[in-house]
Amino acid sequence: MKKVIKLNESQLNTIIMKSVKRLLNEGSFDAQPDFCDIKGIKMILHGEWADPEVKYGNKYINYYDVEDYVINLMDEEGVSKDKPFDEYCRENAEVIKAFIDENGKEEEEEDFEY
Repeated sequence: MKKVIKLNESQLNTIIMKSVKRLLNEGSFDAQPDFCDIKGIKMILHGEWADPEVKYGNKYINYYDVEDYVINLMDEEGVSKDKPFDEYCRENAEVIKAFIDENGKEEEEEDFEY
């Protein structure tokens, strides 16, 4: 037998707003994909209207900042242009995590008005 839970309008609005916020932060209704298949580093996709972001822990950073950083690392280390970007990222996951942790911005709470 299913239990029926009665919610007042305020409780229902709170649940809806928290769910909407979570979905907006994830960038989609699906689970967040991993950045270059690195566990713990997530891609936040915002569609065509905004650049994607990368999230590690509670830090967010623009995807293109991470991409530029990795490409510069590859150039500095003389990594072959034939080496796949994703593979290099996986091999240097800890360096990328440190970069995001150092340069990313902390998640900010958003207030919803309804």
